[in-house]
Amino acid sequence: MFLYRREKSLTLHIMESLASRTALNGKSADYLIHLRKGHEWEEKLDQQMEGCGDSILVFPGALLQPQMGNAFQWDTIVLAGTSFYLYEVKSFSGTYRYGKEMWVSETGFEISNPQIQMQDNKNRFKNLLRELGYAKDFQVKAYAVMVHPEFTLLGAPEQETLLLPTQLKRHFTSLAKGAPPLTRYHHLIVQKLLAQQGVERAFWDHIPPYCYEDLHKGLRCPDCGSFSLHHSRQVYDCTNCGIRGTHRALILFHWNELKQLFPNMPLRSKVLYEWCGGVYSQNRLRRMIQQL
Repeated sequence: MFLYRREKSLTLHIMESLASRTALNGKSADYLIHLRKGHEWEEKLDQQMEGCGDSILVFPGALLQPQMGNAFQWDTIVLAGTSFYLYEVKSFSGTYRYGKEMWVSETGFEISNPQIQMQDNKNRFKNLLRELGYAKDFQVKAYAVMVHPEFTLLGAPEQETLLLPTQLKRHFTSLAKGAPPLTRYHHLIVQKLLAQQGVERAFWDHIPPYCYEDLHKGLRCPDCGSFSLHHSRQVYDCTNCGIRGTHRALILFHWNELKQLFPNMPLRSKVLYEWCGGVYSQNRLRRMIQQL
């Protein structure tokens, strides 16, 4: 059972907005590709768990903020029986040779062993359970998950902390079959953990500098980012990807886009009117803002 639908990160939302409204340089364009691929592979992991039934609880994209200590994030957290399963998704492709600290590709490219960061975040999660008073009730198991079907790791020792692509289906099937029915106690601790969720902050160091005046104004498709929208009285249609939606939903999308890009800017109807390219009247936008 998924507690909520996985959403794009704030950083990805901002980068997609910038990609539609300005020209990204090569480094920023590569960063956007990296973010999109990461989100895509996280959704693929979700698909692996969709048939697990109601004996497990799934937190997709859990960002947790303890009262004591720094916030930390797991791509997916699963509660089953008396265990929490923590998953860190990696989308590496190609052939690598295992090393305790570094994995090395056939071309000599090195990546840090993801199990190192995984162990650190596992300890933070255990400390959070201790803070909430549940440390004695639950085991915590953590996994670095290799989701790309063309990933191969040579020389890796047998260990429970690494899941390769060919192991995923069997792992989640076994997890679901072995989990006892969920109880009120499970749902209680879920509510406690949800109350510990932090507010995501974009990784500003990786986002190129931008200002309001330099960004292209106008209505863009929430799905593909295209500005090729056709407006009728009741709905809009994107001539690029074919998606259809209501004008209210489109206005709300651009209102949220402005808040994400410029969190400290006072957002009035005049600013939203300009941001939307003058398609909607200021009176209409003002009425909608008052309802938010």
